[in-house]
Amino acid sequence: MVAWNQAQTSGMIFTQPVIHEFGNISVPTTLIIGGKDRTAPGGNRASADVAKTLDNPKLGRAAAVAIPSATLFRIPRAWPFTTDRKR
Repeated sequence: MVAWNQAQTSGMIFTQPVIHEFGNISVPTTLIIGGKDRTAPGGNRASADVAKTLDNPKLGRAAAVAIPSATLFRIPRAWPFTTDRKR
């Protein structure tokens, strides 16, 4: 079940971009981002030039501006869960 849900979500992310619909969100929205989070769907396959643009704090601010009534909370020292303990 988890794999199915993840496959459906991944498929949507890659095939149905929704950034142009952010302005249609009509409820108060809270966005929470980690200041050290640099993950992006497909980022590991992006060219070096594109990878430089995948800056989550910048993308988070852009999303907050695009969504009416959005509040952005940035947790400066947070990054996504990982089993890589070398961070």
